[in-house]
Amino acid sequence: MATIKVNGMHCENCKNAVEKTVKEIPGVKDARVDLDKKELTYEEEDENMPIALDIIMDAIRDLGYVPEHQRP
Repeated sequence: MATIKVNGMHCENCKNAVEKTVKEIPGVKDARVDLDKKELTYEEEDENMPIALDIIMDAIRDLGYVPEHQRP
């Protein structure tokens, strides 16, 4: 699991858009947004084949939000 701070989310629609987009990335098993903390936590399908963080962060940027990597 990894956590990314996502700045710019303000509502349930923002939360849903980020979760849906990240879940659609191949290799992502699950994605959850904590709107109060402005954090995305995602889980990879195979821990031995990690997803490039840039792919996830670019997908979030494409939605108009500002991601910050926090911890692995």
